[in-house]
Amino acid sequence: MGLINLFNSRPVIKLHDIPNEKKVAEFTVWFLKNEKFVNTLSAPSNNAIFNEGYRPLYDKNNNPEDIIHTDNLVSWFIVKIYIDLNSLRDSPKSDWKKFIDALVHQGKDTLMKSARLAENYHLDLNHFIYEKEMRKFSVSQDMEEFKTNYLRDNVIGAEIRILAWLYLNYFSEQYE
Repeated sequence: MGLINLFNSRPVIKLHDIPNEKKVAEFTVWFLKNEKFVNTLSAPSNNAIFNEGYRPLYDKNNNPEDIIHTDNLVSWFIVKIYIDLNSLRDSPKSDWKKFIDALVHQGKDTLMKSARLAENYHLDLNHFIYEKEMRKFSVSQDMEEFKTNYLRDNVIGAEIRILAWLYLNYFSEQYE
């Protein structure tokens, strides 16, 4: 078991490595392949929603599509992580915490909205088959709201997971 962990351990990305696009991409891809909460971005449902034109939350300073136009959620997410890490690279611990706190706040909002709609329409989130579950919506505005919040929640959760792990590594304490 120890050998498996040795070869499958999280990659290291130091603060001075953050401007290196390739290192950030490799780091992010490791999480996409190995972390349960980040791996959800590879799910067909998230990619279907993304391909329909929905985009997760971002503000004017961290829009991945200013750098890359893609119909691939994973590529979009890698660029999002790259942008956000570069904005935080020289920041003190308090700014990292504020940034992650803001994501947590956004995540709570998107989770509550998508959970409310999932409950109202009796969606099966444990065995989520996108096309089947979308047919359950009788109001198109509700379906639009669900898609938007479902995708945002998954992206925000994945980013929180990555940033909280980096917070631990850079500041030697758990993000709480």
